[in-house]
Amino acid sequence: LTSPRSQTAITKLLSRREGRAEGKITCELRSRTRWRCAKRRGAAGKRGRMAAALAPGVSRKLKKVLETRTDSPDLLASLGALSTFYEHNTPQARRNLKSSVEQRALAINRHFLDASLPAQKALVRVEGEVHALDDSWKKIEEALSSCSASTGDIISTTERLQ
Repeated sequence: LTSPRSQTAITKLLSRREGRAEGKITCELRSRTRWRCAKRRGAAGKRGRMAAALAPGVSRKLKKVLETRTDSPDLLASLGALSTFYEHNTPQARRNLKSSVEQRALAINRHFLDASLPAQKALVRVEGEVHALDDSWKKIEEALSSCSASTGDIISTTERLQ
């Protein structure tokens, strides 16, 4: 967070938002989360610094960026996947990044659906066989109950005849 590179990035971010032709914004880290940003005036007699107040939204976003852990495995894996299809850092590529990510997600979902189609067909076949077995069991049960009833009649008739 205290590297010159991160300070330069923050300065550029604030300069784009607050920068005007007459001055340049510089930022320096005062403590872990407090930054002091000032605008230098370019005019000859006005070399003093003037503190620039950050808007609440900008300071919140800046704080969030500074507190983001960049060494987490999830973030590194995401950046690695992103680098496979986001090769050139151009304005057009940045504008199309969201649609590229969405198209890639759709392609992955389609691939998953295509891969799961044989399993779905197999499950439908198994379901049909289970229904056929259920029907067979019901027919066997009905046949056994009718045989049991007729056998009971035959047994009672033979007992009477004896």
